[in-house]
Amino acid sequence: MPIRSRSSGCRAPLPHMCTPVMSTRTSDATCPPSGELEREMHTGTAGFSASDTSHGPRPESLPGAKAPLALGLASLAPEARVIIVRTGGLGDTILVLPTVETLRAAYPSATFALVGSVWAEALHGMVPGAVQMTHIDRAFLSVRRGGNATDLFAASDAVIVYTATPDSDLVAYARSVCPGPLVVWPVTPAPGIHAARHLANAVFPASSNPDPLPRPSLECPPAMRFEVREWLERQFGRGAGPVAVHPGSGGRRKCWPARRFAECINRLAEPVLLVEGPADTDACRECAEAIDPSLPVVRATEWPLPRLAALLTESRAYLGNDSGVSHVSGALGVPTVAVFGPTDPAVWTPLGARVAVVAPRGDELWPTVDDVLCAVRKEFGGGLPRSDSGGAPR
Repeated sequence: MPIRSRSSGCRAPLPHMCTPVMSTRTSDATCPPSGELEREMHTGTAGFSASDTSHGPRPESLPGAKAPLALGLASLAPEARVIIVRTGGLGDTILVLPTVETLRAAYPSATFALVGSVWAEALHGMVPGAVQMTHIDRAFLSVRRGGNATDLFAASDAVIVYTATPDSDLVAYARSVCPGPLVVWPVTPAPGIHAARHLANAVFPASSNPDPLPRPSLECPPAMRFEVREWLERQFGRGAGPVAVHPGSGGRRKCWPARRFAECINRLAEPVLLVEGPADTDACRECAEAIDPSLPVVRATEWPLPRLAALLTESRAYLGNDSGVSHVSGALGVPTVAVFGPTDPAVWTPLGARVAVVAPRGDELWPTVDDVLCAVRKEFGGGLPRSDSGGAPR
C-alpha cells in the first residue's frame, strides 16, 4: 500500500550509541568561534569514536518518571536549568521537542532552553511550556564580546548536545564551564530509527522507555489566528476552508514533481493556499502554471513562521513534501499528508495526531498522483470531492 504510515509516536528501539560525559569545570575555558559553528554541529564528519559509541547511557531511576533517565540526569535538582543544543533545519528542530517534553514531564519545575539554528528562534513563543528558544550564536554572544551577561552554559545545571563532531570546540567549551552533567549524542539516527526516538534516547534509553514519545506540539496566539482568519475570508470568502499546499522543500531532491501537485489540485477542485518559502520559487511557479485558472488559488509567499503556522491552523488540510513546513503542520494538529521519495519515512515522518505519509511503490522514485489523492481523501475524512482523471496512474 502506498500509505506507509500514520504517525502517532515512535517505538523502534535504538542501539545505545554514546556515553554521556560527566563534566568538570576547568579554568582554561575558551569560547568556540562563531561563523561555522552551526554547520559544524549539524554536518561535521568527525563522527563518534568506538569509545563513544560502544556503551549506552547507564540509566538511573527517578521518582515519578516513567522510565530511567540517562546517567547524571536523574540526580538533578527539581528546579534545574537544562540546556539542549540541536542545530539544523526546521524539521530537525521540531523533532527534538518530544525530548524536551519528556524532560519537562520528569522535571516540571525545571527551566529549559533549546539552543539551535535560526529556526529555534523562529519557534519562540510557539512551543508550550515557556521553553526558551535561542540561536546558537546568541548563546555565546556575551562571551565572545567579553560582556558581563551570564553565560547560558555556565549558568546551567545540565547540558545535552546533539552533534556530528563530539570533539568540537563547542563540546569542549560546554564541558569546561557546565558544573553539571554533559550528555553528548550523535545527530544522525541509525537506519530505520525515527529521528525523534533517536534524539530522545539520549535522555531515556530505548531499552528502558518503550512507550510512545509525546508528539511535538506547537500553538499559535489567538490574536494571530484571528488576523489570519480574517485575511483568508477576504481571499476565499467566509467558511471556505482552503487546502494548504506546499510543493517545495529545503532540498530539491525531496520535492515531488510540481506538476503532480498541480494535478492533485486540479482533481480536488478545492480552494487552495499555495505556500511558498525562500527556496520554493521554482516549484511554486511551475505548480501555479499548471493549475486550472478557474480554481481559487492564493499564494502565501515567505510568511514569517508564526504567521504561517496560524495560516496552516486555519486551513482545512495540508499537503506537502518531506519538509519543515510538513513538520509544522503535523505538530499543529492539522490534517497532514506528506509525500516522500528518496528519504526514509521511517526516519523522517512528521509526527502528529493526523499525519499520513505516501511513499513510492516498489522501485518507483515517487508515488503516483492517484496514490496521493487516495491518501488525501482518506486522511481528510472523505470530505473532499472526487474527480476522476480518466488516465492511468502516474
